[in-house]
Amino acid sequence: GGELRWAATSTGAETLAERVRTLQSWGYPIQMLDEAELQNLEPGLVTGPVAAASYSSIDGHVDTQKVIRACLARATENGAQIHSQTTVGGLRLVSSETGARAEQAVEVTGDSIPCDMVVLAAGADIPELAASTEIEFPLYHTFGATIITEPTNPLFENVAVVHTAIDQNPQIAFRQFPDGSVM
Repeated sequence: GGELRWAATSTGAETLAERVRTLQSWGYPIQMLDEAELQNLEPGLVTGPVAAASYSSIDGHVDTQKVIRACLARATENGAQIHSQTTVGGLRLVSSETGARAEQAVEVTGDSIPCDMVVLAAGADIPELAASTEIEFPLYHTFGATIITEPTNPLFENVAVVHTAIDQNPQIAFRQFPDGSVM
């Protein structure tokens, strides 16, 4: 397991080293590597120029589709009602005598679903939903696309996540699932 990143230029190496120092100051187990150490960790990896690299042994990844299915199954077993493929238009709140506000309902197309609690898990749409409750939710937008391949032979010998050079485009993160598919 673990995560491997690298930089192709001296400027990128400085940025990477700063990231490593920050994470280390938080007690996160991460270390800088030179090109030889990177190649020793992942002998089959073709990187191009490497000015510096970092490796964290505790990073990993999960198969998000399986995790979501498991969470939905557990929620349903515990009495939750799942409303998939339902467009949420907003949240209706009620205020108490103390001024505290609590969720009363989720507004959906042509209906209102009563609730005691709401989890905003709508990705890029969270700021819009939060605004319906007068909550500001800043979001930093980045381009991203998720592609999952057909199963293939193992790509990595030791690490779970490999990022392309932090200072070259496109920046891509690769993860391989137990069935061999790559995300």
